[in-house]
Amino acid sequence: MSKPECFQTGENLVFKLKRSLCGLKQTPRFWNTALDNPLKGIGFTQTKSDPCLRVNFELELLIIATYINDILLSGKDKMKINKIKQTLQSI
Repeated sequence: MSKPECFQTGENLVFKLKRSLCGLKQTPRFWNTALDNPLKGIGFTQTKSDPCLRVNFELELLIIATYINDILLSGKDKMKINKIKQTLQSI
């Protein structure tokens, strides 16, 4: 990765990133952490068989499946699904 041309600095300087960028090897970890904490807060747990699958058994079964930056949400109660969508949109 190279620095932007607008930076007028020496060649041997290091820059600290304030947030994750696409293409870095740490990006999936940052995304998983950003997604996992709010979902844990509303009762979702990761399954042991697949870390990309999260379930919530409170009152009724709700399932969230993730793949890279795609999310699939499944459940019977539309109001609960809409609440989860709002939570995900705030991330």
